[in-house]
Amino acid sequence: MKASHLKILIICLCSLTLILSTTPGVYAAKKIVMKISASGAGMKATYGNELVRMFKGLAELYSNYEIEVKIFPHGAFGDASEAALAVRNGECHMFNHATNNFAVHAQSMNAFSLPYMFDTYEQAFRFVDGPFGDVIRRKASEEAGVRLAAFHRGGWRGIANSKRPIQKLEDLKGLKIRVPPSPIYLEMFKIWGVNPVTIGWMETFTSLQQRVADGFENPMGVVGTFKFYEIQKYYTWCKYIAQIAVVILNQEFYNGLSQTNKDAVDLAIKETVKWLNGYVEWSDNKWAKTCESKGMILYDLPDEEEARWAEKARSIWPKLYKMCGGKDWVDQFDKAVKQAK
Repeated sequence: MKASHLKILIICLCSLTLILSTTPGVYAAKKIVMKISASGAGMKATYGNELVRMFKGLAELYSNYEIEVKIFPHGAFGDASEAALAVRNGECHMFNHATNNFAVHAQSMNAFSLPYMFDTYEQAFRFVDGPFGDVIRRKASEEAGVRLAAFHRGGWRGIANSKRPIQKLEDLKGLKIRVPPSPIYLEMFKIWGVNPVTIGWMETFTSLQQRVADGFENPMGVVGTFKFYEIQKYYTWCKYIAQIAVVILNQEFYNGLSQTNKDAVDLAIKETVKWLNGYVEWSDNKWAKTCESKGMILYDLPDEEEARWAEKARSIWPKLYKMCGGKDWVDQFDKAVKQAK
């Protein structure tokens, strides 16, 4: 090839590259950056972390890569409560939050934590997917100043401890159990004869090692993922709370998206949550087998014994109405739950 021809080819290639790099929608098109906070330490395979990883892939794909999802590690925006504030303020665009934690910003969500509200997860999701679920979305969104985009499964909460098997209500008496910093959990465990203590989540493992508390309560997936089986001998499956979590979005960020990209985000959330609900159930069963193989002793309360726990726990509901948004709200909530059976 003559030097003059080579020179012309180089000029043409450079010109084409320049055109492509400055054409909207082509390689160098400006990305819409969506910032998401992870909700599990160290990006371990927690349910919240699996959610953001799945969402990232789907949202980018469905937006034809106009949206670039950036995942920030747990703690980048502070603790869970601070991360929710960061979503409201626009520093972060999406976070998933357990309802008991989200209730700090939306008091009405405390109704999800009333003990023995739901009998099954099927009932819980018929409830949130029904007409009253829309009422909750609007109410909580207004209270918290965010967009409540979806609900997802978090697993039945149970009690782990290092002292003794918990096979009946009386076995709880005197145990020091770490609970979330929620008045509802504190009242519930007190009525059962427990000495409940609130310890920051990041300090929980070390505190249990040092016997600051005898045990803690959480879904089985948390026990397994964070290797609590190394320091806790016993675990009792209970059904006092069907853990529900929410996906929240910054409303201004969402409003600023094109309709096409709103649809992409909505679809990505919908499909991610559908996948995650199945994953949580599978993961809880998997971790139960793993924990048993590591020497942990698991116990499932018989129905007649669970009924005794439920009777005690539900007796404190009237004391909790105010922190759930009032008796009228709880009555509406409970009625809709019963209709979802």
